[in-house]
Amino acid sequence: MLGSPLTASSLAAIISALLYCSSKIFGNLMIEITIRTSITFTVTFHPLAIYPGPWFGALTDWYTVYRCLVKDRHIDLYKLHRDYVPSSMTTIDKKIHGIKRRVNVRALGAGTIKGLEELVLQNVRIFCSQLIDESKSEDGAIDAWSSARDMTPLVGYVTSDIMGDVTFSRNWNMLGSHENRNILEVLPQGVAMINMSGYMPLILKLKLEKLFFSGMAAETYKFEALSKDQSSWRAAQDSAKLKHRDLFSALLEARDPETGQGYTQETLIAEAATLTLLQEEVRAMFKDVEDIKTGAKLSSCTYTVACLNEAMRMTPGVGGLLPREVLSGGMNVDGYHFPAGIDIGVPHYSIHHNAEYYPEPFVFKPERWFVNGDTTESDVALAQSAFCPFSVGRASCIGKSMAYSEMSIVLARVIWLYDMRLKPGSTAGEGNPSFVDGRRLKNEFQVYDNFTSTHTGPLVEFRRAQN
Repeated sequence: MLGSPLTASSLAAIISALLYCSSKIFGNLMIEITIRTSITFTVTFHPLAIYPGPWFGALTDWYTVYRCLVKDRHIDLYKLHRDYVPSSMTTIDKKIHGIKRRVNVRALGAGTIKGLEELVLQNVRIFCSQLIDESKSEDGAIDAWSSARDMTPLVGYVTSDIMGDVTFSRNWNMLGSHENRNILEVLPQGVAMINMSGYMPLILKLKLEKLFFSGMAAETYKFEALSKDQSSWRAAQDSAKLKHRDLFSALLEARDPETGQGYTQETLIAEAATLTLLQEEVRAMFKDVEDIKTGAKLSSCTYTVACLNEAMRMTPGVGGLLPREVLSGGMNVDGYHFPAGIDIGVPHYSIHHNAEYYPEPFVFKPERWFVNGDTTESDVALAQSAFCPFSVGRASCIGKSMAYSEMSIVLARVIWLYDMRLKPGSTAGEGNPSFVDGRRLKNEFQVYDNFTSTHTGPLVEFRRAQN
């Protein structure tokens, strides 16, 4: 028996349902075709498809965003270089960059650095005084080991106070007060947010950082506010009335000579032999701690400089890469062509652990940096050729000389004043065989990639030098 005839409304409902199902199927089909076409083009016809690498990284920038989130980008890049092919570093010269660089170089000349030395020393003295406990043994000799110091925050405090003084004539008094020490937590999070967004600018364009990375975004805005406050305070000061001439003054006075334009210690302690050699060199060179200043004597401390270089080789301040965009016309590097618009670079951590340049790359060997019984001039030249903790060429850090000066003074004064050792039983900052690949070496100081490297430890005990 036939049912009741369809009404117009029932027929319309059926047709609508069929159309809806058809459109949904067609829509899903088009989405699938689009995705498949995009994937096929990316892995087959994209200008960079000829280069090997992880398939997920070829499909989306979320690969790099994830690596930034887990803070192991330097390790991931090292593995990619190890498993695939080596690369080369190039830089791109731009007119405006050239002008700014020439101005900055003049502002940070040797005369400026020497003039800022007392600002550095006043903070180094405070730092050194905080490394020991002023408790004395019964016979009155100060020979007891101090309680362990976590060197990561302490070094952060002295570095921040030095840079505040030499740049703005005002620091945040991190060595003397807890009030502003949270800046050292704010800064890495802010830099990490900027670093991650650089690989997917759409995050910032669509204001998605507040949705996906609210914590990081908040820290970024905090640091921006702190920076503006510091800069605004200094801009309001009369440079002539300040006790010392700072970098702010030097930058305002510097001019481009061409255009006239301007602006408006962890492994050392674990290795007893290395520490002994370092102590012998510094203590023999200087008769008094106040003699340790910028100059020929400090520069002639070959082993001290070698230790600094080796520490920066193994643990560069920026473990990842400094990307540079290829300009119109493309670029050929070692027989490989890179089209315009592509970002390229060489990760510092990767090249610093390349055995072709540094035999036994995961072993701390200061001797690789100067000629000796086991190291020839050609060995030293080879090591220097790949050494880039401050980048190289026109992209190199213009504050390199100042950084070396500060590091040398801090290290030499600490070595001259104190004996030191790792806190017995402490593993802070070490790798562990149970960790993920890339973090398993006990003697490798572990850092995390926030663009700049962050870390914890080591825990170190100090006492006044016994000889």
